[in-house]
Amino acid sequence: MTTAEGKITTQAGQIDLKVDRDGVIAAINLQPGSVTIDARLVNIADTTNLVDNSTFEDDVVGSKPKGWDGGLAVSQATWGSNTGSNNAMQIDASNTRNTDIVQEKFIEVAAGDQLYLEMDYRNLNLLGSGGMYIGTKNYDAKKQHIGWGAVTAITAKTTSFKKQSGTYTIPENVRYVQIRVTFSNNGETTNKLYVDNLIVRRKSNADLIVDGAITANHLAVNSITAANGDLANASITRAKLQNAIIGTAQIEDGTITNAKIGNLAVDNAKISGISAKAGILEQVLSMRYSINKADSEKDVKKVKEVKPDAIVKDGLNENISITNSQEKLQSIMTEKEGKKLKLSAGNETNNEIRYAIIALKDWEQVPVIENTEVLYTNVPPETRHLFDFNLPDVERENNFQLIAFPFPYEVNADNYESQQTFGSFRVVIQNKE
Repeated sequence: MTTAEGKITTQAGQIDLKVDRDGVIAAINLQPGSVTIDARLVNIADTTNLVDNSTFEDDVVGSKPKGWDGGLAVSQATWGSNTGSNNAMQIDASNTRNTDIVQEKFIEVAAGDQLYLEMDYRNLNLLGSGGMYIGTKNYDAKKQHIGWGAVTAITAKTTSFKKQSGTYTIPENVRYVQIRVTFSNNGETTNKLYVDNLIVRRKSNADLIVDGAITANHLAVNSITAANGDLANASITRAKLQNAIIGTAQIEDGTITNAKIGNLAVDNAKISGISAKAGILEQVLSMRYSINKADSEKDVKKVKEVKPDAIVKDGLNENISITNSQEKLQSIMTEKEGKKLKLSAGNETNNEIRYAIIALKDWEQVPVIENTEVLYTNVPPETRHLFDFNLPDVERENNFQLIAFPFPYEVNADNYESQQTFGSFRVVIQNKE
């Protein structure tokens, strides 16, 4: 049974009108002021689509879609299988490389953010072995490209529109993404991928506010203004505290993991174990060329791969990382010599990647693991290999970094990834003494 209530209050210079049904205001006409709604009835969700030009309806047929770095706008109005709209985006198959069509807009993200991705797709024919998926091109805080992200690829072709959807979790160190649609190496060139109705939304445990309670991390800057408040079992990552609000305080070892302290903000304080030597944390600029092409096949056959200590499929497929945990990629800024850590070599593509991995201590090459100057490993698609290793001994503080060369001895102008080099975050090794 429902209850309904109507009220008209007339006073000098003011008329208030309200229609109320079960606590929900269905219609209201008020002068500027405040409205109170029962908290149990508040349910706000974020439905913003992060994709610009996601339907291609305003694009000129035969031209590149607006806001995308490639692809072709095509008319689907006369197709037997269409999405009900006028246009779609076409991506041609390639038999030599993956075809990535990337949105030009950068989207700011944070580690742990979850993105819901969805698209309608179909093919021209059923030929080829390439995968099709919607995903991200990942960048660090300086907008340097550091990897890719995607939902699970589909390889089965279809000539009628179907829907692909999934969730992608932003990994550590990624601060910006661009939305992309990929048609991976198809092994032939007659096929085409058509996509429409692209959707990318931030997931916030489905809802932002449920029954009046904020359940996700969606508080705007300066949005908490209560004079006295209590945060139970919560962490403050960015805070402004008025002068002298903390009189005597104790911060346990290790509880501050990422901090920025402004000039002159710390008096009579000592901060140890932090070295400026890690300034540029991972970027490696490289130019790779094949200088012994005649011997390349022989060199590949000579490669002796190292068996990984663990093989994981968890979506954290950064190319090369140093971590102390199998379950997550936790950046390590400084550590003692001899410390046992893990090397993570990932593959977020749909094709197998062989890596040659080396270790550098202040640009001096050292063994990656015992008696292994170059570690070779062949990583399957959407997988990562983990290897246990120990930091080398040092006489003073030294930078340490792992460098991964994809497709060693197979550098090819048609294979973009074979020309790349990936670096881990640099770790400052400290002497135990």
